[in-house]
Amino acid sequence: SDAMVPAVINLLPESQIFEDVTGKMEIGDVVQIFQQGGMTDFSKERRLSYGYTNSAIWLRVAVENRQSSYQTRYLGSMRPELYTFNMYQVESGQVTKVWQGGLKATGQSDQALGRLPYFSVSLPPNSSQVFYFEIRSKLSLTLVLNSLSPVEYVSFYQVADVTHFFYFGTVMSLVMY
Repeated sequence: SDAMVPAVINLLPESQIFEDVTGKMEIGDVVQIFQQGGMTDFSKERRLSYGYTNSAIWLRVAVENRQSSYQTRYLGSMRPELYTFNMYQVESGQVTKVWQGGLKATGQSDQALGRLPYFSVSLPPNSSQVFYFEIRSKLSLTLVLNSLSPVEYVSFYQVADVTHFFYFGTVMSLVMY
């Protein structure tokens, strides 16, 4: 029997991190840095906030499915203000798929599913897939990286949208008043 999978999984403790202070590196450069041992385990770094920075933060995480059936997960961040939040699937050192999220998304690949940068992935049974995340912000950069079940994803979005529209509805009411 398959073990119960948590609805929300914080992926940061299992990830590896690299800060590109130039902000100019591409995914191929970062994969090479990982292969040369240049990424740090997040559990050692434990830095969640980078303040106002021009750096690009790169995270690498292996997402596992220990179930005997396919599993759909939503990988991403609850931070809506991120300028770039791209996800790359990498197999044998080669990028096999690209998802784009954040305010800079161009529409040239799979997009985030809404205001928040979350991407749907289907994980094959008893497998592990490697994903890299490129994160940039023109505002203060704080790291959040989660894996959500489909039910938790819908619930999370409902709360986020109600809060978002309540806030702006209240502001508009005050302006009109």
